[in-house]
Amino acid sequence: MKKKNKSYIANHLGISNNVAGEYPVIKAYGNKHVFIENYKNIIEYTDELIKVQSKEYRIEITGSDLNIIFYLEKDMRIDGLIRSILIGWKRFMCSSDRSGRAS
Repeated sequence: MKKKNKSYIANHLGISNNVAGEYPVIKAYGNKHVFIENYKNIIEYTDELIKVQSKEYRIEITGSDLNIIFYLEKDMRIDGLIRSILIGWKRFMCSSDRSGRAS
């Protein structure tokens, strides 16, 4: 029997590739919390920079007081004052005022 990849199965079932575990899912809650799903490994971890590798993308989170609160096989949570999230070549900025609220 021929082995079929996750993308083929996802397309055949009519579900997206991120649900099938192919692409990273990044959820930011304000500028304090980030959840990353479908990552492969942690490349670099400091209190100002966290680099994570997914199957096809590198994700870089910059900020201050960054901490990985938990990480499981495919999911992680990062807390701190998040300034930017870089995914491959696409950059999403999160600025904050003095009170720490996202704008």
